[in-house]
Amino acid sequence: MRRSAALVVLVGCAEPAPPVAPMDEHVIVRDACAPAELATGDREVFWIARCDGGSIRSVALGGGAISVLATGEAEAAMLASDGEYVYWMRVPSVGYGGSIVRMPRDGGAIAVLATGQSEMFTTLPQQLAVDATQVYRSRFSKDGSSPQATIAIGDSAPFLAVDGSGLYWANGHSVHHRPAGTSLDETLAETGRIIGQPIALTRSAVWFWNGGLAHAPKDGGPGSQIVLEETPLLGAFAGSADVVIWQRSGELMQADEAGEVSTLLTLTNLTAPVERLAADDERVYWIANGSVMSVPL
Repeated sequence: MRRSAALVVLVGCAEPAPPVAPMDEHVIVRDACAPAELATGDREVFWIARCDGGSIRSVALGGGAISVLATGEAEAAMLASDGEYVYWMRVPSVGYGGSIVRMPRDGGAIAVLATGQSEMFTTLPQQLAVDATQVYRSRFSKDGSSPQATIAIGDSAPFLAVDGSGLYWANGHSVHHRPAGTSLDETLAETGRIIGQPIALTRSAVWFWNGGLAHAPKDGGPGSQIVLEETPLLGAFAGSADVVIWQRSGELMQADEAGEVSTLLTLTNLTAPVERLAADDERVYWIANGSVMSVPL
């Protein structure tokens, strides 16, 4: 009788169970094998997986089957893509004697572009960038045929970003631009506070953090302080053509060049904390809880 009564109470008197929701509409790769760095190409999002001894993986921007492009990459760190190739650093545990390599976006032979690399800041994001002709960590040709050249020496490891107009970097107390095809060093912004976070690019501005969110026009001119007293998670900052995106507590935030700030997405226990951010002009991608996430802009 006791067992029968218990069954009547549990089944007959309980509220109807809510429908089971999908795991999360923002997950494009669940259990991505301890993902670390993140980069986007024209058709794929790439990441470094750690659970299998180190591999380079990719998936279509909208999700789908995972491609394992390279294995045995225990020393892989940093990641960048130009749409044709994917690039990464190999950083030995001793911190020097590293290399920079690339492989075709769909897999294939790995080419070593540079060896003997030192001071490879693997705990910081944005330490590797590529444009149409160059790889930037220090500067050398994409096929490794020309020697490396030092662009700038500063008081901290620079955060790098590139677009069609050239290379941008934040170095301690200033933000700089090197126009494509030149050896110029244009100072776009200076601040008395240390720029200790990554930078991001929109269509006409470079964005940086100096105790608050600021931007400086790419063509020079005064910068504008947009959001004060914000401190993003290191690595959780990205730009698209129209907005920059960062994490604020339980939200993904966005700001446009007019200074309009809004919430892009309220995060859940599944979609936070945001560990790395990447963006193209249509979507934002990030790593959280061992998965790769995405949301449209």
